[in-house]
Amino acid sequence: MRTLWTIVVAVALGAVACGRGGDIVDPNGNGGTPVLNGLALTAQVIEVEHEMTSVIQVTMRVTLTNTTDAPIVRSYPAGCPVLMRFYHSLDLSLAYDEGRRPCAVTTPVSFTVQPQESVTLTSGLRFPWEILGDSLGSGAYYAAALLRVTGVNPIEVDAGVYAIPHCEQVGTATVCN
Repeated sequence: MRTLWTIVVAVALGAVACGRGGDIVDPNGNGGTPVLNGLALTAQVIEVEHEMTSVIQVTMRVTLTNTTDAPIVRSYPAGCPVLMRFYHSLDLSLAYDEGRRPCAVTTPVSFTVQPQESVTLTSGLRFPWEILGDSLGSGAYYAAALLRVTGVNPIEVDAGVYAIPHCEQVGTATVCN
């Protein structure tokens, strides 16, 4: 059922996501992969399931691919290169935003992306109940990764639709589904 709901919302959001405002960069104006100064940006939500407990954690990954013929050097704040954002699936209003939090460690970390190669930056791991808090329900949300690289404003990169699971305490274990 969770997969079916995710597919239904993904189709619906695909039609409206391009019209949503915000920081999404699309220099070509065609709704394709955003490119920032030679770096193509893609993002995805990753679930990490812990083998011993079967507890799920969520992270976002942004891949920066060098589309040029020269190395590209960038830097990011050590404590927060990628932050998570989730939008309500029905009206695309912001439901969860780590971009509003201050970054604890802002020391710049440099990286080099060689021509036609990629570098991946990730957010911290979060439990589903940390994202949902007391006010959000489990279900499908439009996900976006907020990428912070030095020298440009934070960039919101589409991470697709993610169904945040419902978690509950069952005896001494936490079960998410």
